[in-house]
Amino acid sequence: MAIITVVNVEDGGTGSLREAIANAQDGDTIKFASSLANKTITLNSQIKILSNITIDGSGISNLSISGGDKTRIFEIGQRNNKLNVTIKDLTLNNGRSVVGTTTDSQIGQGGAIRIHDYSDLILENTVLKNNVGERGGAVYSGYGSSVTARNSTFENNDGSIANDGFSAGAIAAQGEGGGEPAYDSGNGFVKIENSILRNNKGSSGGAVYTLLTPLTIEGSLLEANEGTGDGGAVFTDGAGGKGNINSPLPDRIIIRDSKIIDNKAKGQGGGLFLWLYGNDDEALIENSIIQGNSVTRGGIYNDSKGGGIRVGGSGGKVAIRDTAIANNTAQQQGGGIWTDADLIEIEGSTFSGNQVKTADGKGDIGGALVLNVGQKPVKISNTTFVGNYADRDSGAIWTGSAENNITLSNSIFADNSANDTKKGNVNFQLKDGGGNIVQTRPGNRGPKVTANATYVDDLKLSDLQLVRNKLVHIPQEGSPAIKSGKDAGAYEVGTASTPTPAPTLETPTPTETPSNDFIQQVLKLTNGFRAENNLESLIFNQELASAAQSHSKNMASQDFFSHTGKDGSSPGDRTQKAGYDSAAISENIAAGQTTPESVIESWKNSSGHRANLLNPNSTEIGIGYSYLKDDTGEVNFNHYGHRYLDRE
Repeated sequence: MAIITVVNVEDGGTGSLREAIANAQDGDTIKFASSLANKTITLNSQIKILSNITIDGSGISNLSISGGDKTRIFEIGQRNNKLNVTIKDLTLNNGRSVVGTTTDSQIGQGGAIRIHDYSDLILENTVLKNNVGERGGAVYSGYGSSVTARNSTFENNDGSIANDGFSAGAIAAQGEGGGEPAYDSGNGFVKIENSILRNNKGSSGGAVYTLLTPLTIEGSLLEANEGTGDGGAVFTDGAGGKGNINSPLPDRIIIRDSKIIDNKAKGQGGGLFLWLYGNDDEALIENSIIQGNSVTRGGIYNDSKGGGIRVGGSGGKVAIRDTAIANNTAQQQGGGIWTDADLIEIEGSTFSGNQVKTADGKGDIGGALVLNVGQKPVKISNTTFVGNYADRDSGAIWTGSAENNITLSNSIFADNSANDTKKGNVNFQLKDGGGNIVQTRPGNRGPKVTANATYVDDLKLSDLQLVRNKLVHIPQEGSPAIKSGKDAGAYEVGTASTPTPAPTLETPTPTETPSNDFIQQVLKLTNGFRAENNLESLIFNQELASAAQSHSKNMASQDFFSHTGKDGSSPGDRTQKAGYDSAAISENIAAGQTTPESVIESWKNSSGHRANLLNPNSTEIGIGYSYLKDDTGEVNFNHYGHRYLDRE
């Protein structure tokens, strides 16, 4: 495994990048001389990579490789030659792969990089900008190939020039694979981590297009991209090869800890267009912000659906958790989301300021959400709908029938409206899961949101604000959403259910500081369990601990065992009173277990409590513990343990 150093910017000959790649063997690394800082290597034709190599520009600032607006930069692999290539710390710009303007093979695929079938590319700390390709403005990934982009930037790439239906501005991937065992098929995927995709343009997906390919986007920003058809930022046509067992990723589309902002499309999916197939495909959108995206009329059907997200298609399962869908617009249906998926769960999310609107007031339905699902099951919980609007009806949620199977629980509605029929919140009553609160609005008429929802004059919510990377409406002092004691999605998310506690078997002899020892051991065991699952340790927070200790003491002295205090306080009330401001709190409580070990074991064996222990978004923890030597009340336990976790 040799290191080969490029020492000049020539496009050929001794010391050139072209010669280094041609001479490289499997496992070699190509580096660059320090004298090439702030220089550009301009190519007259593409360079073919036929070895498993790393091209590493680290330590050489502002080094660019350019296609000179006339050629693709790299082609990776060839038939019968599966490769693994890594490109690091470089800028690839002004590549071009357009019919009639280049003599390269496979013209039109990938303005900067073409990955042959069944090969893999990793991009690290790399910038791809101002590239043009007919199928993939920057990168084209062939059948069964994979692309991983880490800490990279895709900017001003254009994949729309040929109006090819399989093309996006940054990355276009053509399938997970699964048909040719000789190539170890079925391993294709696209994974984007901690990257920026901005101002790209494509015909199907402004930034990303995938066909039957697992897609993961984590910790990334997709901003101001444009789809000339569906999908302002992302267009997916299926999540994989129907459960291919060889794939390292399941048949899922995952958008996690990311921001999809100010993208635009024509037809469907101003931000995301996620088409799913059958029972195998799944889409998960988690801890993300979908904001300011728009979709105008256009596309095959000359429609305008899903200003933020269009998801579903031919089946599939959809889960949206702890995500803000805000200020998105559509001209026809579903300002926030339009979906027809088979199974839908929305939890702990915020729909705010989404609109279905046209200049002449002839927009249609579902300001926040269109559920075109018939009798398919939908669960919406701990979710907030504020200030959504539709020109015709259903400012918040539209569904097709009074016989729907949509269950709503622990959610709040405020200031949603519709112009025509004044069905400001919903067009048909939804099933009641309990804990729903609706703010009345003068002039609104139509069905109740749910049969037993609580109606109030003023929910006293804040404007939409960013709190610890989440967009939320926080209930202010005196808000019914706080005093209800319900787990309302505007304030607290993820409170676990309480299992029946185990009976006390023995009472240990307390030491002088039993609480401190107990608490420290619970902290140690919690972080040990997280470490076993490759998660970061939680930081002990005194404000959370104060709230936890107060509730532990109250449970012990007031003879009760519940997430709701005797005074009606919720977990969010107690942490806020202690001076801790967070939009997302989870809580575990325990009683009867006599040791820290037994407390943690009981939580590990309960799915809800285990999920809180292993929440990857938790950053801080507070622990309380109270011991009663002689507890003779109706809730007869000597040990009361309590824990809050902040979910940043």
